[in-house]
Amino acid sequence: MTMRLGSILVLYSFLNVQLFALIVGVLFIVSNTQPINSDPSAVENSFSFMAYIIVAAIAILIVLKYYKGKMLFYILELALVFITSWTFFSLFLNESYGLGLAIVAVIARLLFKQHRNIFLLFSSSVIGALLGISFDILPAAVFAILLSVYDYAAVFLTKHMITLAEGLRSREASFSISFPSHAPSKSKQRLSQTPKKGYRAVKVESIELGTGDLVIPAMLIVSALKLSLVHAFITLLGSVAGITLLFYYIEKRKGYWPALPPIVGLSLAFLLVYMGVLWFMG
Repeated sequence: MTMRLGSILVLYSFLNVQLFALIVGVLFIVSNTQPINSDPSAVENSFSFMAYIIVAAIAILIVLKYYKGKMLFYILELALVFITSWTFFSLFLNESYGLGLAIVAVIARLLFKQHRNIFLLFSSSVIGALLGISFDILPAAVFAILLSVYDYAAVFLTKHMITLAEGLRSREASFSISFPSHAPSKSKQRLSQTPKKGYRAVKVESIELGTGDLVIPAMLIVSALKLSLVHAFITLLGSVAGITLLFYYIEKRKGYWPALPPIVGLSLAFLLVYMGVLWFMG
């Protein structure tokens, strides 16, 4: 079965995020960047962060219910670009120059709205790398498993993840990457561009992937990097295998599907098998 263009573009974007997060993770480790957690080896941090995620989801649901505007989410997106850019550029320059470049990045986001995916991919890489240095591999794995269970329940059981996704999309909030499922034909382009002349507007299907589905595998990869570069690449292979299998499964299906379970599942499976082989040969 041939994959649709949108699926290929999402997979390509996913791979780029993971590779760039790996590079940023190396830079964070070499520069002794301060982790978010005071003790990256503490497993209880996984449960604390999971609680933060649930509280944040509830807060967003409440905001979506009572706030019908778009500006708040646009400001949050610009803040995300600013913070991640400042964090990244400060690795190479002092904080003042990093601050200046972060402001330039926000201006670029304002000017080049059509390239919002690029800014989101960049921010996801930086956040994933920062989480990766903040968790050792065991608490990172626990956190990723908790999120995978939550992702499954939020999509298939409570379905509030669907409410979140649709609400954020209606506010044009850029917290997921999106690509058209197919390359639009010239005829469809003419139809969609000239609705005032009596042509029927064409609805273009799209394929989306949330930021969490980009950030969490990046976190696992950078956490594994603290063991060795080979551990990181094995984890990367598992994450790519997981999302590829997911996209093949849903290629002819529509609707919302939790991406974290297969991505995290195969990432950890690949890593455990590799560590098991090392132990057996050890």
